[in-house]
Amino acid sequence: MRLWDARTGQEVTRLEGHQRGVRGVAFSPDGRLLATVGEDRTVRLWEPETRRELRRLEGHRDAVNAVAFAPDGKWLVSAGADGSTRIWDPASGKELAQFAGHTGAVLGVAVSPDGRSMATAGADNTVRLWEIPRRR
Repeated sequence: MRLWDARTGQEVTRLEGHQRGVRGVAFSPDGRLLATVGEDRTVRLWEPETRRELRRLEGHRDAVNAVAFAPDGKWLVSAGADGSTRIWDPASGKELAQFAGHTGAVLGVAVSPDGRSMATAGADNTVRLWEIPRRR
């Protein structure tokens, strides 16, 4: 993956780690983390300032298509070609929840502004709305 200076159009750096194509990216709300997802079935968390990979989140059985952070940055969600949507704790890398319901790949995900729900879009021609379980 490449980071670019939006003002100059110049490449700043490359983040290398995914073994195959990158399919999605998202910055945490505070900009301190960058999540990337790809065809290698992983979610990777990066520290953009140091350009260092912090952790690799594994669990999807196929490519990961999309990623989004919660508004407070305390969790993130990934959408997979395996039909699952997973919630992760970026601090620990632990999987917090898994959602299944699409009959094909999950292609996109969006988190509501209040962080209480999310929407997923699937190759099965459906959009599904999910309530996010509250963490204790």
